[in-house]
Amino acid sequence: PIMNEEVERSGENILNGFIRLHPEGDEQLARMRETGSFQRAAEWIDESIARLSRIVSGLTSAVRNAWNRVTDIRSLLDPVGVFTNIWNEFRRPIADLVSFALEVAAMILRFVKDALLSRLSRFASETWGYPLLTVLLGRDPFTGDDGMLLSQLARLIAPLLPQVFSPEF
Repeated sequence: PIMNEEVERSGENILNGFIRLHPEGDEQLARMRETGSFQRAAEWIDESIARLSRIVSGLTSAVRNAWNRVTDIRSLLDPVGVFTNIWNEFRRPIADLVSFALEVAAMILRFVKDALLSRLSRFASETWGYPLLTVLLGRDPFTGDDGMLLSQLARLIAPLLPQVFSPEF
């Protein structure tokens, strides 16, 4: 809408647009792409859009069926039965919508938590002794990542190499 151009509705485009609203958005996007979290988030958004479409379709169908039941003159003969049928039509889509909303809230919290822990891990990695801690634990205590283990080990050993090969040793 801002550029007056049509853009495909995809998780990637939505996430790109949303993150770039922030002044440091391009940096954040680069970090997310490096860690793979951008692709995971984009896939999750795509799945969520499809799921929300199914929920809306179910609610639309429930409204249409409810309207047909209420406008049928025979519904006057059994108002409790009609209400029960209407309730049964709406129960599933509403339960799906509530479940979807709770899952979205949990996922947003997970993204926020992962982002904060990732920043904390980067900060801690510059602290003396942290590389040793990750090697001893076999993983990063903040992110749980074990992919950095060899690079952390190399960082620990590299300063010792000149001493090992010096004549005084």
